[in-house]
Amino acid sequence: MNWVIVGQGALGSLLAIKLQQQGQSVSILTRNNGAAEARQLAQQQLQFTTITLQQLALQAQPTTVIAAVKAYQLEALLEQLSALSAHCQLLLSYNGMLDNEAQLLPANCLHWVTTHGAYRDGEQVRHAGLGQSWLGWHQADYGAPPQALLTELGAALPPLQWKADIQRQRWHKLAINCLINPFTVLHNCRNGELLNLPISAAMLELASEISVLARQLQQLELAPQQLLAEALAVAEKTANNRSSMLSDVLAGRPTEIAYLNGFVVRQSAKLGLTASANQRLWQQLQQRGA
Repeated sequence: MNWVIVGQGALGSLLAIKLQQQGQSVSILTRNNGAAEARQLAQQQLQFTTITLQQLALQAQPTTVIAAVKAYQLEALLEQLSALSAHCQLLLSYNGMLDNEAQLLPANCLHWVTTHGAYRDGEQVRHAGLGQSWLGWHQADYGAPPQALLTELGAALPPLQWKADIQRQRWHKLAINCLINPFTVLHNCRNGELLNLPISAAMLELASEISVLARQLQQLELAPQQLLAEALAVAEKTANNRSSMLSDVLAGRPTEIAYLNGFVVRQSAKLGLTASANQRLWQQLQQRGA
């Protein structure tokens, strides 16, 4: 199987390296068809070939296209990828949720949800926190699991588990990011430092609002205490990692707050629900220009 990684962000770069180390054929789809930069992990430096959208549209061999992107990049990217070859399988990974996913995402795309932590330091890719991953169809009843893809991706970055109902896992990841990322920006700290701050009550309030929304919007039962425990566990496992949101702020890039806490606020308002804790946190980040 061929693999195409969209862009060279931290998570995509980590996955490209891990797949290439497994002997897989990996190409990079770069912005404006530029050359792919070298990447280094644990003293091993790897070079990658590039592929253009035109070449990708003509692919005649089974190819998995992995887009580990920012939520605000997704809509434009999907438009670019609309002419993908029938031999291409699209796998998406992004933080948060979009309001128009039902209309935007193809039923046959896959969601890759992961708690692995990664960040870039120039060419160096840091695998900052060991986590786990889940894979599933965007539309739950689309079909059987793609076994070859599941096996090869799981070998590259284990452990990987198939989830027929990937939306539940996406909501758990949404909650973890809502509980961790904004506080790392407010306190300018790494994930593990949150464990020493008196914010667990505020985190639980955020989790409670997310739980109510998940129940009303998608009939999912999520326990707020469990969401809090998961967030704290991820903060501990990725203690030395800067959250993606803090990294974006430090680099002067847009953040995904509108697709995390902002998503919770907007969707709650549509249903006549109150999400005041998420609203306050969103406003605090907006005031900081995030």
